[in-house]
Amino acid sequence: MGTVFNRGTKDKLKPSRQPTKAQAPIVTTDVDVFAYVDAVPMGDLKGHEIYDHFVEYVYRTEDGRFDHVMVMTKTKNVYLAVVVDVTANAVHGHHLLDLNELYGLTT
Repeated sequence: MGTVFNRGTKDKLKPSRQPTKAQAPIVTTDVDVFAYVDAVPMGDLKGHEIYDHFVEYVYRTEDGRFDHVMVMTKTKNVYLAVVVDVTANAVHGHHLLDLNELYGLTT
């Protein structure tokens, strides 16, 4: 069976919002985020390219259940946000977070 994607939107992923920047020590998972990232359909990236498997930030929800892994793209302020369910040890889904579009920023 191939990779199943949960293409998130702000509304679909809303219950997992209110992340805080993770502080050490971090609970680790066996989730291979980059295997997931490599399988994300190009259309989901809306023309952006992943920047060399680089994670700039990881945010954890206050309840500790979800990590929001911010994978950098080659476009400033645009991330592939991969949501990892820490308790299930699995990727919950992803969405493209374009801060330029969201906040009217210029690159």
